[in-house]
Amino acid sequence: MAPWTQGIEVAWRPELRYYEARIAILRDLEDAGDLAAFMVRDDAVYARLFDGDVELSVRQNGLNLALHQPTGDFEESWKVASAVLGRIKPSEPLGVTVRFQHVETVEMEFREAIEASSRALLIPSYVGVARLKDWAMLMDVEVVEGVDTTLEFGIVRAAELPARLARMLGRISHEHRAAQSTWLGIEFPDVALFIDSAWVSKESSGEITDDLAGATLGLWAAARTEADMLAEAMSSAIGRECAAEQTREERTA
Repeated sequence: MAPWTQGIEVAWRPELRYYEARIAILRDLEDAGDLAAFMVRDDAVYARLFDGDVELSVRQNGLNLALHQPTGDFEESWKVASAVLGRIKPSEPLGVTVRFQHVETVEMEFREAIEASSRALLIPSYVGVARLKDWAMLMDVEVVEGVDTTLEFGIVRAAELPARLARMLGRISHEHRAAQSTWLGIEFPDVALFIDSAWVSKESSGEITDDLAGATLGLWAAARTEADMLAEAMSSAIGRECAAEQTREERTA
């Protein structure tokens, strides 16, 4: 199951080469035909790439790449980010984080989806104590060795999704929030399972420095595989619970 959004953050100690390279970075993007829009500030440069649904920001102390649509071309986007890393050549990387947001359609009314998903995904002893009106779960886990992972998930209505994708709602903090208007006019499912995940490498700065681009891409690949599998497992569990509930209703009819 492909994520709706993807993001990569690379942090490093403030690098003087950023100031020397920032205009050259934008010139490279324009010459390649990849630059859709840009903005330059004292502390950062911002660029929209390709059709505008990919954003790149570069600062003296880091880089952020964000793909806002499931149709985003990660391979082409990563080529751009990797070239930026080559331009700046950070001498002291501090860490790498990758982020995914999954939106999985739930073919039920919202109230029914809340009940079915709570039985499928929550600790069973929690369910049945009260009739749940809504729920969300925040978890810190280790899915990939050497990577700290935070998961936030729950059932949402279509109207909530722009704010969720922009991370204006929810507990997973993110410095580089997108505007809700990024998803203006998108037709979302009426009811969906929403999963936001952040995967933070625990590698030492020395290990990352040896091959920063390789370490970043390796984390993305490992985390993407696991994030997609988690979304598939959760969505399937809800589907099974829905089918079981329909069977129970038919037997009592």
